[in-house]
Amino acid sequence: MNLLKMNSIRLRLIVILSFIALVIWGVTSALNWHYVRQEVNNMFDIQQYLLAKRLSSSYCNRFCMNSSASVI
Repeated sequence: MNLLKMNSIRLRLIVILSFIALVIWGVTSALNWHYVRQEVNNMFDIQQYLLAKRLSSSYCNRFCMNSSASVI
C-alpha cells in the first residue's frame, strides 16, 4: 500500500525516468524499423530490376525463345 502513495521522491523519479526511457526507446525503435524497411524494399527492387535487365539481355533468353518457337 505504501508503494501506491509514492511519497518518496526517489520512487517518483525512478518511475518517471523509466517511463520516459520506455517512450524514447519505443519511438526510436519504430523510426528505425520504418527506415530499415524502406531500405530493404529499395534494395530488393533494385536487385529485381537488375536481374530482369540481365535476363532480358542474355543470350540464353534469345536462344530459349527461338528454340521453343521452333518446337511448337
